[in-house]
Amino acid sequence: MEKLINKEVYIMISDPWEFGSHFGCGPFKCIIKSTKDNKILLQLFEAIEYNKTTIEFLIAQSRYGFDIYDELIKEKNPVTSFTRISKSAYESSNPFDLSSWRGGLAFLGTLHLKKPK
Repeated sequence: MEKLINKEVYIMISDPWEFGSHFGCGPFKCIIKSTKDNKILLQLFEAIEYNKTTIEFLIAQSRYGFDIYDELIKEKNPVTSFTRISKSAYESSNPFDLSSWRGGLAFLGTLHLKKPK
């Protein structure tokens, strides 16, 4: 979905609860770096240090299997799973490949085209 590339978006985090206790639920400003197979690669404008891990890059995908691009464009604020990836994964030939991901940082929340109030 090329028309989403370089768009600013916002994420709101609802889970894990501990994250919200430390940083609030958002909104956290991101930029869409790439899209593929109903997934969106996000880069946070400001990296976050959480549980001794830097969170800068996330793969966003629909929590319930909806078309995340369509939901986002229609401003339905899709319920989203966010999976943290490392900088080296971001720089790899396929940052969307989560097949080796095992229990790192992941979040649930919503994705927004406009800043939530």
